[in-house]
Amino acid sequence: MIMIGFPFTLRLSLKNLKIKAVDYFKKSISGNLLLYAFVYFVSVGMLRYWYPKNIFFVLAEMAVIYSVSLILYYAGLNRSERLDIKRLFLKQAS
Repeated sequence: MIMIGFPFTLRLSLKNLKIKAVDYFKKSISGNLLLYAFVYFVSVGMLRYWYPKNIFFVLAEMAVIYSVSLILYYAGLNRSERLDIKRLFLKQAS
């Protein structure tokens, strides 16, 4: 479902927002290609060398990979983007 639904949803969203696919790729994907590659290789490595035995290990593995990718993404942000994120979190907390 994701393999079929995601491209159609993305196409519809880009069409409604009047954004070209090339512009979307440049803004959202090309800047994060190194992070995506890192997460891919960590995921494949974990599956190859530490294959999960049950659903709890699968969920733990997903949580570790997700957490590492978020930390690396945050580390790659510039100072103004980090301040914006902190401001949004503080605004929601109050």
